[in-house]
Amino acid sequence: EVAMGQNTTITYDGDVLFDETGVEMTGVSLDEKKFSWSGQIEYLLGKQSQKITLGGDLQTEGILVGLEEAGLQIKQEFFKSKNAFSLLLEESPSFAGEISIEGGGLEINQEDTPLLSLAEISMSKARDNGTGGLVVDSLMLGRLELPSSQKIPVSVSVPSVTVSGIRSPDLASVDVTQLIVEKPEIADSDKKMLLAQLESITADTIRVSRDISTTVGQVTVSKGNFLKEKDKDPMAVLGLLTVKQISYSLEQGFSCNTIDLDSVFGNITRQKSEKSEKDQEENSVSGTEKPKKAAGLPVKIKEINITGSSGFRFTDNTLTESFLTTFTLESLQVRDINLTDPEHPFTYSLKGASDKYSLLGVDGTAAPLADNIFLEQQATLQNYSMLNASPYTIEAIGTYFPSGRLDLTSSLKIADGRIDMENNLLFKELVAETVKDELADKLNNQLPVSLDLALTMLRDGEGTIDLNIPLGGDLDDMNVDVTDIIITALSKGISVAVLPYLAYTTLGPAGALAFVGAKVGASLLHSDLPSLEFEPGGTELTESHSEILDKVGKSIEKDKKSYSICAKVSLEELHQDVGSADKKNQNKIPEAARKELFELGEARSLAVKEYLVSHFQIDEKQLLICNPGINFEDGDKPRIEFKQ
Repeated sequence: EVAMGQNTTITYDGDVLFDETGVEMTGVSLDEKKFSWSGQIEYLLGKQSQKITLGGDLQTEGILVGLEEAGLQIKQEFFKSKNAFSLLLEESPSFAGEISIEGGGLEINQEDTPLLSLAEISMSKARDNGTGGLVVDSLMLGRLELPSSQKIPVSVSVPSVTVSGIRSPDLASVDVTQLIVEKPEIADSDKKMLLAQLESITADTIRVSRDISTTVGQVTVSKGNFLKEKDKDPMAVLGLLTVKQISYSLEQGFSCNTIDLDSVFGNITRQKSEKSEKDQEENSVSGTEKPKKAAGLPVKIKEINITGSSGFRFTDNTLTESFLTTFTLESLQVRDINLTDPEHPFTYSLKGASDKYSLLGVDGTAAPLADNIFLEQQATLQNYSMLNASPYTIEAIGTYFPSGRLDLTSSLKIADGRIDMENNLLFKELVAETVKDELADKLNNQLPVSLDLALTMLRDGEGTIDLNIPLGGDLDDMNVDVTDIIITALSKGISVAVLPYLAYTTLGPAGALAFVGAKVGASLLHSDLPSLEFEPGGTELTESHSEILDKVGKSIEKDKKSYSICAKVSLEELHQDVGSADKKNQNKIPEAARKELFELGEARSLAVKEYLVSHFQIDEKQLLICNPGINFEDGDKPRIEFKQ
């Protein structure tokens, strides 16, 4: 029925059924296996408005829509809707009534390339809010797939998306109570690597305005794996990510109040490059070109926090002997990030430990996007094992450190194109051993004396080497090699160490000189506190140990100084044979054997620390734990030593 007048009205009441229907228009084609409608339809066309009223059931099967110009094909296996609503289209549109929909088998292709597939979609009873707006209890999408293509070299798979508590008061803005994305995965084009695999993403209290300005109360991402190859551990894992008070607008960009990450851990491996040294040098030179002035980014973040069991494991396989370290992050805070203003600095604070017991603290301020990069930083490192650093020192100066600890204090400032850095390095019980004669000879030829003699000259009466290493100059002119730093530091140190060295050598054989021209006597290296000997394989404290620890505890309690608890383990304690050749070089001991010895020494150190803290008025921070060392001397018992 058609009624003409001031308004045009078209109405239909009845049943419609089409089977195997095809429609061809310019640039558009429509095919369907089945189309059925049962109910009433009314369309009203006014001067400045349109109104659509539906009351009935719609059902389709096997729809195929072709858009020739875009090369798109849209397929839908089935679609159903129950309708009892009217929609008024005008300057301020309104909705009255209710509608429910259900569909499945949606595919969108471009030419022969799949772009999207959706196994199912359902929307429970959508209804009016009484004032022309829309209320939807839930919208569910099932098995959403975005395959990889030449334009998009990654694939996305989402088993389920649920949107609940949808409110649109004016049919232009939308409020959502919660959005849940379950088990999303992103893979590379060959599906050989999972780029991201998450347990879930949840967004709460979402509001999208008419101008697309968006706010989100909180986004939570749980249990993520990143960069995971088949049958291998992921490169990074995430326990929990929480982002609070998010906002976005075209004018202001992105901002949020806090980003909290819990239990983030990464595995980073550096492999040898296939490029030649010449290629690397050319790349290095081209990389020194001064970058163009960076524009600001529309990003503001009030605070980023990383807590929980976070950190990373780093392996460097580019060296002759691989370097391996595990950094445990106690906390990381980054505050006041405002990338809209490149000159605006943010602050950061980091606390953690390298290889469990080498404590690291870093505090600073930085503006990395400024026209002239700005950075001001203070850093401290305590109790770092020189054995762990040996793969790099072997590569740089051909020298290996079977024992020794490092305390580092560093201040760094980069401003106005200049770097100024002050470093104080305090080496304790450092023992050097030549591994690569050619590199060691090269170093010795540039020093006033040999490295062995230099280390001896630099030691004070307690076997400690104290070096100050300043570094300064224009950033564009900086080209400093590790060997250059070592040579400068040692040469400067030697020049002020002659008198102490002369006084030191008058002590005679009882005072020093035992191993590698620099092994100082135990009376100079160790504190006055007695050591504890253990039976091979033993970790429990005996009555004899308790008697010694009571004396140690009283002494530490009295002088309030900090001490390191250092375990020395023996190769004879291993449950495996490492070979006679490996016994002469700790750096050659297999990783499994090193781990076994580490855990044995660690158990003893922790038992000693727990006893002292629980029986005496000793602050836990006074007692540091060394990374366990290996005693290569046959017949020597495993022991715990106390060192200042």
